[in-house]
Amino acid sequence: MSHLPKAAAVLYHYPCPDGAFAALAAHLYLRAATSAPTLFFPNRVYSPVSTHHLPLPRISHLYLLDFVGPPDFLPKISPTVPQVTVLDHHKTALQLLQSWNPPPNVHKVIDMGRSGATIAFDYFKQRAMEEGLLEVAAEFERVRRVFEYVEDGDLWRWGLQNSKAFSSGLKDMNLEFDVGLNPSLFDQLLSLDVETLINEGMASLSKKQVLIDEALEQSYEIALGGGTFGNCLEAIAVNADSISELRSELGHQLANKSHNLKLRGIGAVVYRVPELKNDQSLKISLRSVDDQDTTIISREYGGGGHQSASSFMLGSAEFDKWKVMDFESNCGDADDELQIFENTPETNSVTATIVSVGCDTNDRTKSVGASGKRISSDVGKEVVAKKVRGNTSEVWNNYEKIGVVDGVEKCKCKGCGRLYTCNSDNGTTHLRRHVQKCHLIPKYNDVGAMLVDHSGTLRSRKLDRKAYRDALSRCIIMHDLPFSYAEYEGVWVVNRVLNPDFKPISRNTAKADCWNVFLSEKTKLKSILANIPGRICLTSDVWTAVTTQGYMTVTAHYVDKWKLNSKLLAFCELESPHTGIELSGKVFGVLKDWGIDEKIFSLTLDNASSNDSMQNILKERLNLQNGLLFDGDFFHVRFCAHILNLIVQEGEMCRK
Repeated sequence: MSHLPKAAAVLYHYPCPDGAFAALAAHLYLRAATSAPTLFFPNRVYSPVSTHHLPLPRISHLYLLDFVGPPDFLPKISPTVPQVTVLDHHKTALQLLQSWNPPPNVHKVIDMGRSGATIAFDYFKQRAMEEGLLEVAAEFERVRRVFEYVEDGDLWRWGLQNSKAFSSGLKDMNLEFDVGLNPSLFDQLLSLDVETLINEGMASLSKKQVLIDEALEQSYEIALGGGTFGNCLEAIAVNADSISELRSELGHQLANKSHNLKLRGIGAVVYRVPELKNDQSLKISLRSVDDQDTTIISREYGGGGHQSASSFMLGSAEFDKWKVMDFESNCGDADDELQIFENTPETNSVTATIVSVGCDTNDRTKSVGASGKRISSDVGKEVVAKKVRGNTSEVWNNYEKIGVVDGVEKCKCKGCGRLYTCNSDNGTTHLRRHVQKCHLIPKYNDVGAMLVDHSGTLRSRKLDRKAYRDALSRCIIMHDLPFSYAEYEGVWVVNRVLNPDFKPISRNTAKADCWNVFLSEKTKLKSILANIPGRICLTSDVWTAVTTQGYMTVTAHYVDKWKLNSKLLAFCELESPHTGIELSGKVFGVLKDWGIDEKIFSLTLDNASSNDSMQNILKERLNLQNGLLFDGDFFHVRFCAHILNLIVQEGEMCRK
C-alpha cells in the first residue's frame, strides 16, 4: 500500500440522480484541487458500503453525499480517516448527527430545504473560489441550471418551468449512475442541456402517464403500520415491480389520490429489490403531499429519507396485514362495507363499524337500529339506520356455505374445495383473494367468453398481459429485434386474431420489459455465483474499434457440479486513456456489481503494460477486504496464447 498515494473518497447516494449530481460537484472540484485520482463509491440504501469495502489507509478525506449510510457507519469510520465531510438533506441524517456527538474531524452541512446535489454544488464551488480555482468556479456556473432542475424534481416542488418534462427526459436517457460501471458518467452529466431534455421529456410524458394510470387503477387502501399510527394513517398502495422508472411520479400521484379520497395524503409504492435476492422482502417507498411527514413511519421500520419522500423494507407477510378490504369510494354500497356487529340491549339495536374509502373518519362508526329507526350515533350525529342485507356480494358465486364446523361458520370453495371462515366478523377480503389465486375457478361465468384448448378443456380466454409481455421481450432479445417490433401493425393484427382482448404496448414499454428480463436473468446468475462452493477465475480484454471507441469485457469461469461454466459479466465502453487506474476501477466495479469481489481466485490478462499496473492496484484493493487467497500470489495469470502470438510475430519479423 505504501506506493499508492493518499486520495479523497466520495460515497454518493445510488441509484439517484440527486446523488449522482452531488458526486459530479465533488468531481469538478477534486479533479483540479488534488493530484491523486478521487475514489468514487456508489452507496445503495438497501446494500450500503461498509468499512471493510473501503481502502481506509489510502483515504485522506471521506465525503458522504446525500446519504450518510446506516446509523453505525459514521461513528465507526470517523476514527479511521483524517477527515469526514457530510453533505445531506435527509431528516434521518440530521437526527443521526443530533443523537451522536461527532469528533472534531467530522464536518457537516445538513439542509432539509435543499437537495443533496445543490448542497454539494454550493459547498464545492465555495471551496474552488477560496482556493483560486476560477476556471472550476466558472464550470460550476455553466451547469447551475441543470442542478436547479435536479433539485426541483428531487424535492417534488415542480416549481421550474417544464420541470416534470426535464425529469422525464433525464430518466429516458437511462444513465448508469455507478461511475465504476460507467466511467464516462461525469462527462455525460456535464454535456446535458436543459432545453434538449425538456423537449425529449415532453414527448414521453403522455406515454408514461398511460402506464401510471394503469397502475393507479389497481391501487388499494392500506392502514400504515397495520393501524398502529391511527385510523387516519391510511394510504393508497400499488405494486410497482413493472414500472420501476416511474415509481417516484407514481407515488406522488398516489398521494394526491389518497388525499382526494379523504385519506392521509401519502402514497405507498410497493416493490421488490432484485439485488436483495429475497422475494419475501418488500420496499415501501412513501411520497406525500400537504406537508405530511413520511419519515415518522419510515423510521419506525428502520428506514429513512426526508419529509415528502422516504422508504423502508418490510416483510411481505407483515405488509399483507396492512391491507384493507376493497371498497368503493362512496359509502352507499353495503356489499363493499366491512360490518362488525354486536348486540346492544339498551337500544335493542345493532352497532356497525363501517370502514370505507372516502368516508370521513368521524362518519365511520354508526349505531344502526335493528328496527330501521333513526337513532343517535356514538360520534354525536343523527343517522338513518340501514337494514343489513344478506350475502349479495358476487364473491358468493364461487363459495357454498356448509354451516358450523368446530364452532365456526364455514364455506367451501366451489373450485378447489378448501374451507374458509365466513361469519360477518371476517368480511370477504380473504375470499376475494382466494378467488384470484384459485386456478380451478373459471374467471369468466359466461361460457361464450371461454375457449376450448387442445385437450378439450374449457378455459378462460383472458389474456395474461404479464406473461405476454415477458414472452414478447424474450422474443425481441432472442431474435435481435428492434424495440419498435412491439408497435408493428402486422404483429397487432396477428395478436388480435389469437385473442381479441389483446392490447398493444409501446416501444418504451418493450424496452423496459427487456431490461427487466435482463435484470431477472442477472439476478439468477448472481445467485448461482454466490452459492458455488469454489472460487471464480476471471479473464479480461481491452481493445479499440476502428471508430477509436474502446471496449472492455470481463468473463467469469467457474466449476459447478463438476461442469466448467463461462459467463460474460460485462461488455462495456471504455473511455480513453486506458490507464491502470481506470482499468482497475472498471473491473472492481464489475466485481462489486455481481457480488463476487470476495470470491476471486485469478485474473488472466494479456501483456499490455497498463494491465500490469491494473492488476497491482486491483490486487491491493481486494487484499484490503481479504478477498484473495495467499495474499494474491496466484492472482495474476498471463495470457499464454497472446505471448505465443507475440513470439511468432517477432520470429516472422526476424525471418524477413
